[in-house]
Amino acid sequence: MIIAIQGGMAVGKTTALKIIENVYPKIAISFEDISPVVDKINKHQLDNNKLDDYCEIQQLFIQHERDRYELVRDNEIVLMDYGAEEIAFYTQYFPKVAGYSWTLPSNLLLEVNRLKECFADYIIFLDADETVLYQRQKNDFNRQRHFFKWYTHHLLPAKKHYLDTFSNVIHINTNHLNAEEVAEKIIDIIRKLTL
Repeated sequence: MIIAIQGGMAVGKTTALKIIENVYPKIAISFEDISPVVDKINKHQLDNNKLDDYCEIQQLFIQHERDRYELVRDNEIVLMDYGAEEIAFYTQYFPKVAGYSWTLPSNLLLEVNRLKECFADYIIFLDADETVLYQRQKNDFNRQRHFFKWYTHHLLPAKKHYLDTFSNVIHINTNHLNAEEVAEKIIDIIRKLTL
């Protein structure tokens, strides 16, 4: 069973997954690591504000996500930091949210459609009010979030709407929860799903 842990930046996905990894070693955790893709983007000087480059960038992300899925798919229980749904969403919705009137080429849309093979069995969406996200982001000294404000105001609402079309999404409001409590809520959901 694969479960994608979704939510906005600074909601606490990675922190909760690190806690789970330490307490429940039998659960396979796949952390988001896009550095190999970013290295390729920088090496080839690709610009996601140009349609052709954007398509090439998203092809890299799609392949990266397929490879990531292949590494964990045979485990009994897997928690994915984000997951294939994130790449499918971003590929299709970023241009519109960013104000571009691009028509994505059919070969890219076909790759997005194929990516559905890697979608999670369940999605746990960690939610928090915008003020809570800003406070958590302010207190997180481990990560740089260059487009946090834009993402939170523009992309996150579109992502919530996109994921609301899925029938396998379970929401956790994290406003008043610390990281350990979020991790325990995720474990409670896993227990219910595996009974």
